[in-house]
Amino acid sequence: MHESILYRQRMSAGRTLTAMILLLAGRVATPDAQAHGVHAERIEGGQGLRVVFEDGAPMAGAKVKVFAPDAPEKPWQEGMTDQDGRFLFFPSKTGVWRMVVDDGMGHAVAREVDIDEHGHAHMDDDHHHHHHHGPSAIIAGLGFIFGIFGLWALFRRRPARPQA
Repeated sequence: MHESILYRQRMSAGRTLTAMILLLAGRVATPDAQAHGVHAERIEGGQGLRVVFEDGAPMAGAKVKVFAPDAPEKPWQEGMTDQDGRFLFFPSKTGVWRMVVDDGMGHAVAREVDIDEHGHAHMDDDHHHHHHHGPSAIIAGLGFIFGIFGLWALFRRRPARPQA
């Protein structure tokens, strides 16, 4: 009985050692599978904008869509503004690129940048501010209209006071 326990312990230790050797051999044989360093470098030539509200607060986390000159209806790139309301992209061709920034709460701005054949950018001066009127604004407006009509109907139906 004592020999069978000792035999099982030796077999278990042998399996563990075999697994460790195979694992180590696999790591040595496949160096490309190991983690490798990453290098980042600064690049120039991007086009972007910084979007702020009227009070100067940045429009952080707003959705941005960039439309290429040859496909003005399909977004070429999508992203978000950073915490300072900034967004940057790198045009791949000449022409007029359109950027649309929307915070999803009724505020949006569209800007166009014209990239010439030398890679120089010319941005439009018109800010194209838009204030969306989503469902909540429409419902509020209808509520206001019905409220005014209701007050008018209430006063109209009041019985006239008897004349003395």
